[in-house]
Amino acid sequence: THCILGDYSKQRDLLERALVISERSYGPEHPETADILTLLGIVHGDLGDAMKKRKLLERSLAIMEQVYGADHRHVITVLIDLGNAYSSLGNTSKQCELQERALTISQREYGPCHLKVALVLENLGLGYGALGDATKMRDMLEQALMVLEREYGPEHPEISPTLAKLSHAHGALGNVTKQHDLMERAEVINKRGYQQSAKVISKKK
Repeated sequence: THCILGDYSKQRDLLERALVISERSYGPEHPETADILTLLGIVHGDLGDAMKKRKLLERSLAIMEQVYGADHRHVITVLIDLGNAYSSLGNTSKQCELQERALTISQREYGPCHLKVALVLENLGLGYGALGDATKMRDMLEQALMVLEREYGPEHPEISPTLAKLSHAHGALGNVTKQHDLMERAEVINKRGYQQSAKVISKKK
């Protein structure tokens, strides 16, 4: 609830209390403790402390790898979030290394057309873009877009951010026409979404 309200400081305090209780009740290497460490790390990230986020998520990952194994589906979320922490700290190579692991596990566990896979692909695409590999960025984002279109349809608002990112990748590769087409498509979807939202608000009035 506090996260929804944006009260991340309060959420941090509650999770720190929960962590103490979990460590005392279950032990510092228990999966329950790992789950709290993950949540606490994410909240520290929301508060702008990427270093603290990284340390907490690394501890969580170590526990989960010990309990479940290094390639178990339970480690996927931690790998993604830990990768994003490294990205915030400027270590994009480490981000991509961790999220490549997450991609391999996700594809094996859920198949290539699952939303979890699309999430990892999108994160990886942005990572490779930050490393200057616009080709790999484009390829990852195109795969993510295919999954999202299959799940939501080609005109759904959920695909608009991915279209915009893919547009940027094509621009970096010098394909200005494709860049323009994708951005225009994203803008049309966004405009339609705004119009539908306005109609709903108008009806409520």
